[in-house]
Amino acid sequence: MAEQAGDEAVPNWVLLDDGKIVGCTSIYTESPPWAFTEEEQAVPALFLASTWTVPNNRRLGWTLALWTLDHAVRKGHREVRRGTFAPALVRYYTDVQGWSILRQVERRGKTCTFLARAAEERPDLGVLN
Repeated sequence: MAEQAGDEAVPNWVLLDDGKIVGCTSIYTESPPWAFTEEEQAVPALFLASTWTVPNNRRLGWTLALWTLDHAVRKGHREVRRGTFAPALVRYYTDVQGWSILRQVERRGKTCTFLARAAEERPDLGVLN
């Protein structure tokens, strides 16, 4: 993440708490072409990648995901996509956060699971703890 922060080509978003960085993520307007069909690429979507948060009990990663869903709909995108190589995260994203699995793709000897969720306004963002 630190390497990406200095790269102007990587769209980084930072989550601050009282002026301290407590999380960050990268949000792309294009999804990886090796993982999505041409029809899927044509759907206006954001791709959420490389999320990092300070470990605590405040669910900061979920806050970043909710913000992305809200940001996407306000910018005219229909969905948000993400991918992970971690099976435990796949279970968390589907069972707890409500993401849907699109497919699994073999990449560099590992299985990457791609998920999607409809973009939606999140008026509750101002009251999240």
